Amino acid sequence: MAEVTRFPTHNGFIQAKISDEIYDILLSASEQSKSEKLDITDRLIGNLEETYDLTQMPFYQFNKVETYLRDLCGEFEQNFELMKSYKIFSAPNGSIDLNLKMLWVNYQKKYEFNPVHHHSGLYSFVIWMKIPYSCEEDEFKEKRGNPTQKYAGTFCFLDTDPVSGIEDFKIKLDSSYEKTILIFPSKLRHIVYPFYTSDDYRISISGNFYLEPVTRF
Repeated sequence: MAEVTRFPTHNGFIQAKISDEIYDILLSASEQSKSEKLDITDRLIGNLEETYDLTQMPFYQFNKVETYLRDLCGEFEQNFELMKSYKIFSAPNGSIDLNLKMLWVNYQKKYEFNPVHHHSGLYSFVIWMKIPYSCEEDEFKEKRGNPTQKYAGTFCFLDTDPVSGIEDFKIKLDSSYEKTILIFPSKLRHIVYPFYTSDDYRISISGNFYLEPVTRF
């Protein structure tokens, strides 16, 4: 059962741990994609040197991952009813399918970051595969600024409230978040801050689900 976090607005996310089987599939696919240099860095907004495509993994593995994650998207929908904000419930000569069309892995190094951005599609997700640092330790590297407003190493959602303006929701990462997945609306803006205390990669996997018409003859 996923943990549900609601923002003051209609936005929010769900959080869960992925299974060992899905973790192993994604880890193996990530290593393979990196070794084959299936680089897609120039297609994404991040200030990272290493981002690799995962859609080329064997079909049976991709299908298993897609089915597993689609079920989690269903759990998100039960809690937030995101589809009700869209007018797409039917299509000429067919119906609507929810498909995983983008899937990639980030090998993030010290000082690299993802600026404020959102994704395409309906649902998006992030899975943390490896976190080689603790935000609590990284914050000690920041010697200046407001001590209550430290962001080093965090993943941060930005939610817009008509009264209070932009509110942020920080997730202070450490190794306990490995194998954790967040599912959230693709249009929800977020930012990935740099870390400073490790020379290892922070490895994360992201992807987008899209609503697509399915024609039935």
